[in-house]
Amino acid sequence: MKHGFLDEDIFALKLDSFDTYAFFVNETRYKRELNNIQDILTFLERKYLSKNSGPSLKKPKFRSYNNLGRGYPNYCEDEPLEQKQIFGGKYFIIRIHFENSFSDSYYFYPKKGKYSYQKNYKGETFFDNKDDCLYDLYEDRIRYQ
Repeated sequence: MKHGFLDEDIFALKLDSFDTYAFFVNETRYKRELNNIQDILTFLERKYLSKNSGPSLKKPKFRSYNNLGRGYPNYCEDEPLEQKQIFGGKYFIIRIHFENSFSDSYYFYPKKGKYSYQKNYKGETFFDNKDDCLYDLYEDRIRYQ
């Protein structure tokens, strides 16, 4: 991307010696002040993603209500919270609520394609798929209740 006006609302400048850009938003066209990152993200989502919400632009849906089978209770999940790692990676913290009323959290690392949780006394435990992670999390929490 080169620097300049992307459209009537966005102006982008490439920072010297970096692969980073500074974006400027024309607030007069938005009719509201953009005072923080969340305001800017909301503006960008409304302006660009809501109009062009093709399959490649949709966020994955993590919220669900499932039955793990094999005698495990149903559960529901909160919206994932994105977290940034020190060296630029990201992961999601997902709060899970089991039908028998206990709640916990597990993690998803999109770059690795791994799921994990904090196992009692053993640190973080990683899994290749979500169901295995949730089975183990449930068994571990029941064992130490």
